[in-house]
Amino acid sequence: MQNASKTTKATKAAIPAAAPKADKQADKLALATRIQAERASATVILAKLCDAVSNPVKSYAAYSKTYKAQCAPHAIGRGPSPRQAAALYIALAASGKSLADNVTMPRKFTIGGTSYCIENGVLSSALSAGLATYDSASETIKISNANEIKSQLGKAITGFKL
Repeated sequence: MQNASKTTKATKAAIPAAAPKADKQADKLALATRIQAERASATVILAKLCDAVSNPVKSYAAYSKTYKAQCAPHAIGRGPSPRQAAALYIALAASGKSLADNVTMPRKFTIGGTSYCIENGVLSSALSAGLATYDSASETIKISNANEIKSQLGKAITGFKL
């Protein structure tokens, strides 16, 4: 019995201690700082296309815990909006494609080495408004009304760069 307790003590001593809490807090602070910078970058990009209070293009680092691949058209019909059009156009531009009907792009995309995605609410509304369709299995968006997207964004898309 005495040997068993000695083995247990020796085993416990061999197990490395958990990282100090200060490191965890430093990691959290670094992540929060990174997310804040990514949100600011997304806001600058969105502002080139439309005036929106809330940015529908989210940093994936900030949004990954609540991200849902499944997305369906909003149950209550929605009309098209500049915010919906801007979210689709930013994802399209990030994929390097031109705006046209039946063009596909991923819902998650990269801008300047940072991963972003279109949030569920605006995508659901854009689907309901007939601007696009979405395949949840491949997480691919297909433009279905390019003319309305152009109409919603107007001259803002001329010369638009990420």
